[in-house]
Parts: sequence; structure tokens; C-alpha cells
Amino acid sequence: MLFLVESEKIEGLDKPITISGGLVYSKDLTGDELIKIADEKLYRAKESGRNKIII
Repeated sequence: MLFLVESEKIEGLDKPITISGGLVYSKDLTGDELIKIADEKLYRAKESGRNKIII
């Protein structure tokens, strides 16, 4: 699935909006563990060029 957030024009903003994130799902991990892994994936997304979701 492709989302084109960056191509949307938002009134009053001169720069495009981009989204980076980390996504993880597991029935076997605690909430704290899920957040830690998602956070690590967020930073990987930013370090590898931003504007992407690492799953």
C-alpha cells in the first residue's frame, strides 16, 4: 500500500510533510518490549533516508 503524504499540499506550510515510523506486532511481547522495538525501527527509518515505515 502506498501513501503519498509528501505530495499533499498543506495551506500555510512551505515544506512537504514526511512520515517515518516503526511498526511491530507480536502476541508474545509486553507493551514495553513492543514500544522499544518500534522505537528502534523508527530510528532505523530516519537513519536510512526518512519518509518510510520500517516493519
